[in-house]
Amino acid sequence: SSIELCLPYGSLPDGATPQIKHYVNGEWVDVTTKSISDNPKIICVDATSLSPYAVGYSTHIYDVSEPFQPIDAYPTVNTMKP
Repeated sequence: SSIELCLPYGSLPDGATPQIKHYVNGEWVDVTTKSISDNPKIICVDATSLSPYAVGYSTHIYDVSEPFQPIDAYPTVNTMKP
């Protein structure tokens, strides 16, 4: 079964929409089901567990598959002079 988990959120940049993120398999996933109030600002999710949740927003999604030069990918040890 599930429970309704509601969390408050603060001010956001113009055009940003609040999201409830759930930490699943090593990444944060948007699981927002509804925003129930603008004053006070509250957002909700139908939760099936009480594992880590966070309120946030996304403005850009970046796909970085590997480091860019001058950084080398693992297992290379990157060093630099002070």
